[in-house]
Amino acid sequence: DGTVLTALRATAYLLTSLASAAFLALVVYGAVQFAQFRDALAQFVP
Repeated sequence: DGTVLTALRATAYLLTSLASAAFLALVVYGAVQFAQFRDALAQFVP
């Protein structure tokens, strides 16, 4: 049945898109946290 295959393909595409978006968000979040950590460290170390 082609309908099941189409639904599976759509689900796989959706999950892949969500995973990519989550990965990008995690990378951005990590970069921001690292920048804040580095700034905080710079205050203690002259």
